[in-house]
Amino acid sequence: MTVGGRDIRKLGVGDWFGEMALLQAAGRRTATVTADTDLRCVGMTSWAFKSFLAGHPEAAWQVIETMAQREAATAE
Repeated sequence: MTVGGRDIRKLGVGDWFGEMALLQAAGRRTATVTADTDLRCVGMTSWAFKSFLAGHPEAAWQVIETMAQREAATAE
């Protein structure tokens, strides 16, 4: 994952990306993800994501924690 061309972190099995764009009204991208190997991704619309989070508060909390960690990493 890169921000402004700077490597922020490597994603691995079970990681996710794109939650910021799904939660923002404008859907603005905040990072770039480039795969080094073949992978399989699952896409989700913003309304499906918001509905999923509303029905799974434990997942919502995990997303919030991850977003806070990623925000801190980009500020360094």
